[in-house]
Amino acid sequence: MFPHIGHRLPLIMGSDNHDITAYQPKAYCWIKGDPSFHTFQQLLSDPQRTYIGDEPPERMRIAAHPTKYIESIRFQKVTDSKLSKE
Repeated sequence: MFPHIGHRLPLIMGSDNHDITAYQPKAYCWIKGDPSFHTFQQLLSDPQRTYIGDEPPERMRIAAHPTKYIESIRFQKVTDSKLSKE
């Protein structure tokens, strides 16, 4: 992020390291979203989806209060239901 230019831009860190066994990241790059190209497109309009550091504050907050967040949810149609599958 570059607040000193008056515009928030997404920042993604990378490396051109040629030996993966010797790679030592300087900082972790977190991106909130599905692992898809669409997520990178979303970064242009919502740069706060990125975080550079050990762990984003949001993950620390969830870890501190695990009973306040839903990890997953699943819906299943009841066998004799008259509702359509749509």
